[in-house]
Amino acid sequence: MTTKYEFREIRSQILLDLLPAYPTQFSDYKTSSCLGEAVFGPPLPHPNSVLDLFVQCKVSFALPFAYYRACVAGDPALLNTSAGETALPTDTLKATLRGQTQLKADEVQLARRLALQDCKGWRCSGKTPSSRTQVFDWILPRATTQGGILEKGDFMGSGHCDECSQTFAQGLLGAQKDTWEKLPSYFGLPTWEDHHVAPALYLYPLGDSFVPKKIPLLPQKRVTIGRQTNAETAPSKRNGHFDLKALSRKHSEVWEQDGKVITDLVLLSSRLGTRE
Repeated sequence: MTTKYEFREIRSQILLDLLPAYPTQFSDYKTSSCLGEAVFGPPLPHPNSVLDLFVQCKVSFALPFAYYRACVAGDPALLNTSAGETALPTDTLKATLRGQTQLKADEVQLARRLALQDCKGWRCSGKTPSSRTQVFDWILPRATTQGGILEKGDFMGSGHCDECSQTFAQGLLGAQKDTWEKLPSYFGLPTWEDHHVAPALYLYPLGDSFVPKKIPLLPQKRVTIGRQTNAETAPSKRNGHFDLKALSRKHSEVWEQDGKVITDLVLLSSRLGTRE
């Protein structure tokens, strides 16, 4: 992953493999089944080791979530200077602790805001004080000791009507989105929009003829758009192959060049020229 030597294609491929585990979008975070250190294991490396690696190798897109994972590990791991390979360099440790302090303060405010939401359901309207206590008791530990509001988990309270539970679930989702958007700022990093892995080609169907695709455009590598011809060209979300008889085997090629996306359309074995 290092940038010291020029292995652009290998580095780009590694970064793309890391992207599901260290997402840059909240929607990807919510749907990913492999987050953080799980992409490396087993055995799983310590979050501090991963963060230190990403800082050294300048894996900028993964840094916000890597810092967050180090915060989730807790104060003992952060402050244990005799932890060997898990000990963070001074500058990285300072950034992590500053971010953790701001993150916890904001999450406590979010917990209070959620706990004070009014329940409009008539069946539990008379239990609002106890309902608020349950909400606060459930979410506050997650904002201080159990990884934070971003951590996945369903609220399990009692005495709540369906409307109350739905209101809380919507409020929690909004709080998670707010926290995610601010995550880079906690650690003094650029916004999510400033983090780029590699350009990609996004393809969406007009109907339901295929699953939406996100195809990475790696350096010096052309992506073929065309019909599936064998097992090796089976359609997936990350390639340009389709199970469509109306499409030719090699409809077009797409690639990245000097920061621009180039397309080359092929019709009846004749190239129609390239377009940016």
